[in-house]
Amino acid sequence: MTTSTATTSSSSHVSSPPCAETVRIKLLKTQLTAEQEQAAVFNWAHTRVLATNDQVRCPRTVAELQALVRAHAHVRPVGSRLTYEALTCVAESDTSVLVDLSAMPSGLVHMDPVTHEATFWAGTTVEAVADTLRQHGRALDCSPGVIGVQTLAGAIGTGTHGQGLGQAFVGDSVVQIDLFRAVDGARVRIGRDSPLLDAARLHLGVLGVVVQITLRTQPLRILTCTKATIAVDDFVSSFVDVNRREEYVKAWWFPNTDLVHVWAASPASVRDIATWRAAGGNQVVDVEAASEDRLASTIRDLEAKMARDTCDDQHGGRQFETVARFKRAVSVTGTMQQVYMKGIPVPQINCEIAVPLTRFHDAVAALQTWLRHTTHQLHYPFIFRCTGASSAWLAPHQGQELCYIGFLVYLSKDGTATPGSFDMMRELQAVLAPLGGAPHWGKHMALDGMYAWHELFPQMPAFAALMDEWDPMGKWQNTFTRDLFAAMPRTLVDAARPQVRAWASAAKVLGAAPSDVEGKKKRVGLPQLQAHL
Repeated sequence: MTTSTATTSSSSHVSSPPCAETVRIKLLKTQLTAEQEQAAVFNWAHTRVLATNDQVRCPRTVAELQALVRAHAHVRPVGSRLTYEALTCVAESDTSVLVDLSAMPSGLVHMDPVTHEATFWAGTTVEAVADTLRQHGRALDCSPGVIGVQTLAGAIGTGTHGQGLGQAFVGDSVVQIDLFRAVDGARVRIGRDSPLLDAARLHLGVLGVVVQITLRTQPLRILTCTKATIAVDDFVSSFVDVNRREEYVKAWWFPNTDLVHVWAASPASVRDIATWRAAGGNQVVDVEAASEDRLASTIRDLEAKMARDTCDDQHGGRQFETVARFKRAVSVTGTMQQVYMKGIPVPQINCEIAVPLTRFHDAVAALQTWLRHTTHQLHYPFIFRCTGASSAWLAPHQGQELCYIGFLVYLSKDGTATPGSFDMMRELQAVLAPLGGAPHWGKHMALDGMYAWHELFPQMPAFAALMDEWDPMGKWQNTFTRDLFAAMPRTLVDAARPQVRAWASAAKVLGAAPSDVEGKKKRVGLPQLQAHL
């Protein structure tokens, strides 16, 4: 994404009002005419046009969805519209449509009484999945992301993850996935017996439109999350060990301070579970006396800076809720969902980079060096979450433990950001890239040649070969995905093709499929509205 006319250096301090046009970065919403804005469908942060209103299709049944797949030359699925980059955008043409599954059935389809594997409709939100499983005394077999409104298909498609070395992506809990492929519109079932399941675990929406997903589950467990604020040196020396000792660990390092706030959750004691149940079990409960944390004064300073950065002197925006919680370092007990699914979808520029866990210490040292020399200032702490090895083809450093490092900039109500925001985001990516840093698929990333994609994602050429097999005419692709996969060395793609072709031809097809006619349709380019980015 590019920005428009704001060019004031982030290192300068001006006397004009903080929301003055000359000192703010104008994002997409501020660059559209009233007519264009009325006709546009935006992502959740209103920073990108996904399509025009008349391009959106909302099928109500599986049959309607399949008919749409077969009728249109270019299709992109969309869930809760949380993805930052242009992954879900469609070209502004008569043949391109954005398929919204919100009108389709949602919720639980079936739970196996023996294995307790649960099948859900693809458009079910992650929060609804967790709620439904809880009613059955079960839980997700992984730590979910923080945003509960994300659809299950979207969470899998973009590599959503939580924290904990004993699990990886949400997609790593998938044991079966049904989707409509492009080449013939057939419904294909990819199960645990297919090598392609590891491709479908993180699919970017380019293998087909997902219909149903079957997940492993685990018995519902109650956790106690211990919270503490520690010095950054203690954080550096202990974080990996804490992750190996505790099940789910998350940390926030506050820039320009020596302080790191850490949450570590593991199974609750009998006493803590009794306290939680006595309170009704519908929310987390404190299991020790609440007190103002040593971080409280830092948070107050952070809130003041955030107010300036987001032009919100009244602290009325929900972004303040995301930092106010750090004022209380009280341990709590609850379900995984209650403890960690606390994300608030406030408009923001959000970036998250995965480095091999073996490079964690190097990454912190590199960020410390950057902080000493940069003129930029973050108004939110660095976020650290570790995950175990993933088998997904599009997982960074497939098969390795990872440490994800997140950083973000909140946007103001008028859709603008502080000067230098994108420069800062790129600088931070450049700091972590030499350490094997790889971007999160659903968040902001540098697209200017910084990343050697096939080195960071070793199975990406095989994934490209599968796309060629199932979508030779590019039905599911847009400019973003075409450019992304065009960077794959063709020798690597060709080397993977014979094996991938054999696996693809063996995929289980549900029902007959008519011949495809997409080869006669002309490809289209970027939408006119996207020219305003």
